[in-house]
Amino acid sequence: MVRVAALLVVVCACNRAPSVDTCKDDLSGVWRGDTGRRYHAIRERGRVDIYPMFNAAHITGGTDYAPYLFGFARKGDALVGERVQRVTRKRNTCRLRTKATVTCADSALVLRYDAVRTIDWARCQPATTKPVVLKLTR
Repeated sequence: MVRVAALLVVVCACNRAPSVDTCKDDLSGVWRGDTGRRYHAIRERGRVDIYPMFNAAHITGGTDYAPYLFGFARKGDALVGERVQRVTRKRNTCRLRTKATVTCADSALVLRYDAVRTIDWARCQPATTKPVVLKLTR
């Protein structure tokens, strides 16, 4: 019985994700959004990249949207960066970049970014965007 209790303590301790109080903490690992979708944060060379862990690619109105990713650099107590996504229509391919930020508190990440609504194909830039806010928890 004592061995079982000791084993449970070890297992429970190993499964607990480290808390996040600031964006200076280790953010690596899997995060879950409000809708249940999961994202993977990877820390490398002073940057934090966040990738969707679901099929983020889609085709709408003849435009092919490749999966996107977020790339961030630490700036004070936040992460500042961009959301990058490749889109293709007919023979035109653009890499769209929109601003994105992450703030960290209470063991959660708040990811704010501009999602592309329409594309200026002549300049290969977003024509209009809409703000999106995701709360991510472990």
